[in-house]
Amino acid sequence: MLVIDGSRLPVTLRNEPSANDLYSRLPVTLSFKDFSGMEKIACFDKRLDEKGQKGWLPSLAGDLCVYQRGAI
Repeated sequence: MLVIDGSRLPVTLRNEPSANDLYSRLPVTLSFKDFSGMEKIACFDKRLDEKGQKGWLPSLAGDLCVYQRGAI
């Protein structure tokens, strides 16, 4: 469950290294910043594991994605 300003949103993580690493760090509180007026990003103190990550897939509005340097 992702909580943003008190609103609870369901989240489904894919079975991939970065998603598994994110799951292992839960619960976690992150501060998100605006990125290009269209996205919000947050960074961990330690980079998410991206070894063996599957290929890039197009994202849709509401998707939680791992970007460069382990940011989400």
